[in-house]
Amino acid sequence: MRSYLFLSVVSALVLATAAVAIADDATILDTTSFWRFRCASGTDVAQTEDGKLVPICPEKYHIRKSVRQIVDGKEKSVAKVREHSASRIWAVPAADWMSADFDDSAWSNVKGPFLIGKYKSPQHGYRSVPLVCLRGKFSVADPTRAAGLTLSVTYHGGIVVYVNGKEVVRQHLPAGKLTPETLAEPYAMGAFLDSKGFLPWDRIPSEEVKACLAKRLRTLKELKIPADVLRKGVNVIALELHRAPAAEAMFMRKAEKMRWNIVKHTRGAWWSRVGVKSVALSAPAGSRIAGSTARPKGFGVFACPVYQEVGLD
Repeated sequence: MRSYLFLSVVSALVLATAAVAIADDATILDTTSFWRFRCASGTDVAQTEDGKLVPICPEKYHIRKSVRQIVDGKEKSVAKVREHSASRIWAVPAADWMSADFDDSAWSNVKGPFLIGKYKSPQHGYRSVPLVCLRGKFSVADPTRAAGLTLSVTYHGGIVVYVNGKEVVRQHLPAGKLTPETLAEPYAMGAFLDSKGFLPWDRIPSEEVKACLAKRLRTLKELKIPADVLRKGVNVIALELHRAPAAEAMFMRKAEKMRWNIVKHTRGAWWSRVGVKSVALSAPAGSRIAGSTARPKGFGVFACPVYQEVGLD
């Protein structure tokens, strides 16, 4: 037992990569950096064909119900999403989670992407997540020489960017106070269905499937971070992402290559409508801003939690 613990400690000390160093290039933080991560969970939200927003529980196989409707002059049985009895959200972070002095030591310390990944990757798959919170840290030696700091993010849903607790920008979200229940702007149907009315399924990435997946991506390009929100020492950039409602059709249709149209099969083509695919915080050379994208030179010792994988990359 002792030898195992000794080996684990030595491995963590030698291989840990969550280092903080003066960046040699323009990249301060990016998708491969370690970010403090927290997401809420709860009831999902679907937008029906008539525009109504209804709470749903996709984890249950009785998400669908049959109703009688007049279609082309004839009464037919039509599948509709089943409205859940209540809407609940839990595991919501503290209200001041985006502030520079917030204690995030209990949050997961992981690399991106977040809830957006290739088929069978750890970040692939549907999750009923209403809110995603990310915290990245960087050091500023001299705020007067920190002009030119820019941020670019590719994401699903809607985003708010905070620096040291101050909101810098928001996209695809309404104005005013935001709550965990706040929804991002809805997506067009082309992000949910292909031209034939099937769900895009990235297990078989045809050109049309790739086009549908591309319509889900929203971008924040080269946002200039105001120098007056920075401070000397450790700074925190916080990303708050809200999900967009699901189109009802996402739970009613199947992918073209799927054999059966039942929930346990079609679930593989659902998506969460929230997450971060890529992020990059950059600064011009000579700005004396330190990030966590590079390993420092020389020997160093860094702590890491027991659940975190360590390696040479």
